Amino acid sequence: MPVRRTESALKRAKTRKTGKAKLEAELDKLWSLAVKKRDGYKCVRCGKPAVHAHHIFSRRHKRTRWEVKNGIALCYRDHWYWVRSAAPADKQEYLDLIDRISFPGWLARESGKVWKPTIDDLLELKERLKA
Repeated sequence: MPVRRTESALKRAKTRKTGKAKLEAELDKLWSLAVKKRDGYKCVRCGKPAVHAHHIFSRRHKRTRWEVKNGIALCYRDHWYWVRSAAPADKQEYLDLIDRISFPGWLARESGKVWKPTIDDLLELKERLKA
């Protein structure tokens, strides 16, 4: 006979997931603000007002997703170009730019590590990003 979960147990499980997803969304916003603030709210490539904070390593890498060093502030045009540029040669200017702003090698190593953060880990990150 299959095990049935009580309605309250299902509600708690759903709330936990929703709470974690909300916290991750808050962290994304705080990370974006922290990156833009670090770069003086200017595009690091052209100096125009920065409206985007771009992840150097994809957001799917939770280990570096909210690491401020994993982002650069870009204007709309440069962010669009970075994301949609197909040819690796086209991105060389951006890769050189990342090298110029002291892109740390450890970030590349960290992005490949698997990390499944707990809610407590996310709350700690939130406090760090707020500072």
